Amino acid sequence: MGWNVEFDDGDAVSLVHDEEFLLYARRGQERDGHTEWTVEITDTATGEEIERETYEISNRQHLQSVLDRYTDVYPPQ
Repeated sequence: MGWNVEFDDGDAVSLVHDEEFLLYARRGQERDGHTEWTVEITDTATGEEIERETYEISNRQHLQSVLDRYTDVYPPQ
């Protein structure tokens, strides 16, 4: 059980969890040396969007740390 990368093309990242969660991040506008990324987590069994948040991301490592926050919390134990 865990998260698996579905795709990662530089403009979007999609991770899927065995227990039917989808974590999707997409690149937005560049602002002051940062890039806006919108992160969404969805329960694919119900289609319910659980969370959506936009972050100002400085680099790939920063994006990974934001995604890790979600994968550490979902699915709820």
